[in-house]
Amino acid sequence: MKFFINRALLDTRNMPVINDVTYFQKDCTSNSGFLFGTIANMNTCDLQKNFYNLKVSDYLAPMRKYCLNYKGSYFKQVCQLNECDVGKFIKSNSGCKIWTGDILTHESFTYIKEHLPSDEMMFIAPYKKILEEYRFWIINDQIVTYSHYSWDKNYDYKKVPENVIDFVDSWKDEWSPDWAYTVDVGVARYLNDDNVMNREIGIVEYNCLSTSGLYNANIEKLIDVLRKELN
Repeated sequence: MKFFINRALLDTRNMPVINDVTYFQKDCTSNSGFLFGTIANMNTCDLQKNFYNLKVSDYLAPMRKYCLNYKGSYFKQVCQLNECDVGKFIKSNSGCKIWTGDILTHESFTYIKEHLPSDEMMFIAPYKKILEEYRFWIINDQIVTYSHYSWDKNYDYKKVPENVIDFVDSWKDEWSPDWAYTVDVGVARYLNDDNVMNREIGIVEYNCLSTSGLYNANIEKLIDVLRKELN
């Protein structure tokens, strides 16, 4: 394994402690700070330090062949952006997510040039429309749980296709940012060089487990595995 730990996101002394997993699952699944609170009650400091920002370039380097937006991608500072970048996918390289991923329009191009630091590094790639996205929780190279997440609230996000699970299982032990983390995987649609519509499964991004939203993950299983690993 190779580890890329960049910088703390939160002051862990201010994190809440929650003992009731039922309450935790019912009321806090969309709050990205509460998982740490539950684990903190195990009298361990292992996850207290587990707050970090992963840059796009951190995981793109070792996992590029599995990444959804690797082919044709490049990096530019904000001051280097020009009109030829419009219409492409763009996000900040920084793990702080100064600019979350989206298609670069003329309007957002103007906003970025006027409001973001001129030396902020941006990741740019050909645009692919993400149709579905899934989050996986991985501990010591093993998939513990997973969940669909969607902007469509009516979508049954409990179901994750077997081919997506198999995709993650095929590379999960090749590289890890930490012993416990989350990875988001997307199913995208795009026009290839022959102007034919393609579908592709690929990595969208890696995140710190302690600060990732839980969606519909199997929280009891996740906490049970973490207890065993930490105690």
